[in-house]
Amino acid sequence: MIIELSPPRQRLVHCCLKRPHSTYELQSKIGAMNVPDHVMWLRRMLGLIIPCILKPMINRDGKRIKSGEYSFTDNDKRKVKAYLGLIAINPENKKPCDNDFEVRK
Repeated sequence: MIIELSPPRQRLVHCCLKRPHSTYELQSKIGAMNVPDHVMWLRRMLGLIIPCILKPMINRDGKRIKSGEYSFTDNDKRKVKAYLGLIAINPENKKPCDNDFEVRK
């Protein structure tokens, strides 16, 4: 069975491969408000864990709240890279972790 990732899910995967992201950051970066729905889809369809850690913060009204931060486990990263056939490219003029990914052909 071939599973295709929508553009927002592709962006979510690339973000989480690089580092953990808050729900708020992901909304902006993937261009979708329903981040938890996309995460749930990835968990179900690709068998990923994608833990969500609740971190304390102060909202714009000065109230203490907890905001979710999504990240890939090491196993999630291996699964996603194997699924997508991704290899990290690190041109000499880029810093480590400031890279993008390209699909192997």
